[in-house]
Amino acid sequence: MAELNENYVVCEYERGTTRRDFIREKVEYPEDRQERDDGFLVFDFGDVIAKHRKWKELLPRVRPFYAVKCRPYTPILKVMNALDIGFDCASKLEIESVLNIGVDPNRIVYSHTRKQVSTLEYAANNNVDLVTFDDENELMKIKRVFPSARLLLRFALYDPTAKYPQGLKYGCKRETALILLQLAKTLKLNVVGIHFHIGTESKKPSNYQEAIAYSRELFDVAEKIGFQMSILDIGGGFPGHATSTGKFNDYAKAVSEAIDEYFPESCKVDIMAEPGTYYMKSAVTVVACIIGKRQRTEEDAGSSTWSNKLNATIDSEVYDKTQTYYDYYLNEGRYTSFCNAVYEPIQTPQPVKDISDKPTYSGTIYGYTCCETDVIILKTSLPEMDEGDWLLFKDLGNYTHLVTYFNGFKRPFCYYAIPDNCRQLRHVIEDNVTNHNEAFNGNDLLPEDLSLLE
Repeated sequence: MAELNENYVVCEYERGTTRRDFIREKVEYPEDRQERDDGFLVFDFGDVIAKHRKWKELLPRVRPFYAVKCRPYTPILKVMNALDIGFDCASKLEIESVLNIGVDPNRIVYSHTRKQVSTLEYAANNNVDLVTFDDENELMKIKRVFPSARLLLRFALYDPTAKYPQGLKYGCKRETALILLQLAKTLKLNVVGIHFHIGTESKKPSNYQEAIAYSRELFDVAEKIGFQMSILDIGGGFPGHATSTGKFNDYAKAVSEAIDEYFPESCKVDIMAEPGTYYMKSAVTVVACIIGKRQRTEEDAGSSTWSNKLNATIDSEVYDKTQTYYDYYLNEGRYTSFCNAVYEPIQTPQPVKDISDKPTYSGTIYGYTCCETDVIILKTSLPEMDEGDWLLFKDLGNYTHLVTYFNGFKRPFCYYAIPDNCRQLRHVIEDNVTNHNEAFNGNDLLPEDLSLLE
């Protein structure tokens, strides 16, 4: 089976169990891990299911297609399949991983607009026929390799307020869209819809309304040319951290209002989205052991040349010359669970043991490779910790996985945690259920009294 390798166990938790209590138990009883002081992840499927229930409640007309690249491991894909969620794939490995768990090709969108020929051939041979494009060269490639594909035209929308703007690397300019539609018609290709992505965590959810309104214009133009348009793919970008419920409500409101105005149910257009961060971010907690500690004073603080290389804004004036600083070295780092530290700040961790009454000290948290820039948090504040203590980092489920084995350090062990009132998930993950209706109805995974690792 094509999949990324991962060492894990599946375990249940009872209602009322806190995430910290769950973690303390795994620290105290490390039998599943290779070494007792190895770092590990906790993945809470209760969190994912709660997000899905919220999606169904606020965006009932929008079918989610999970962005596999966000977290591509097989247990997650199996549960998404059980929930009847589609899949947004960008490579042969992602497509193959999804097909191998029994997903119908009609529930896959091959959404990369720059496609390797061999991958496009693989998609064609496996009936994964919903494919995006955004320029003339891609159209010519599709005509040559997969002329029967159903195509989505992706247009660009650049929003500088987004945490991660889209629109510079992929997507056609608006003035090019009509030209591409006309070329597709000349080539006798089958354009069935429009695709866009407003950027991740935009500060302007109203951008969805602008993009959906423009999509309506493109639908009308395409239908005049002779295409039978039936799909609108509104991309991803929905917030997913633990405190973002209100923000997601704003996104959902903007989307719902726009699709009701421009694509009412009577027009029978299938509305899709490609959420990844939304489902994954708050589901994962990284737990790392302190394997080294250094005490220092002000003369060492803020003077490192690599702080500039990290684009860090460190002002040595903020350091108190009389204060003691404690630096910590963890058995996790940028080459495994903290690769997103390159482009966004990591939240201050919480000690696993209760030392809230202790004074705090500033310092740096380092990753465990020999790379000088393997720095998790350049300046943070924590109670004094000891070697062998543990720290937990929340909201690290999205785009944080790497499998580089740099310096010989491997991916951390994963505990897939299941709410005790969703025990069917163990059957899904461990018994290789390949169809979401084979063992139960997906709605069985959405109990009203869902428990979470709070």
